[in-house]
Amino acid sequence: MAIPHRLSTTEAVARKPTPSADSATGPAPGSSMDADAVAIRAIARYNVERRQAGEAPLDLKGIERLRHIVTETIDRYEVLKKTKPTEAH
Repeated sequence: MAIPHRLSTTEAVARKPTPSADSATGPAPGSSMDADAVAIRAIARYNVERRQAGEAPLDLKGIERLRHIVTETIDRYEVLKKTKPTEAH
């Protein structure tokens, strides 16, 4: 019986499905889809740094939790940025 190939956590994050290009509307610029992509890239980079330093890679539960936190934080920042009145110089 062959052992199935196990993805590294970095590969698992990189293989997260992205929306199809032929969707009629697609994600709006600055949407949570953009925030999600930024979160995934940041987590993957951090995970690579951990592995290069000889540390254990993040587990999938940790990756998903970090992705949620980073995406939520970016979304909150975007909302605050849109609602903050512009300061006149």
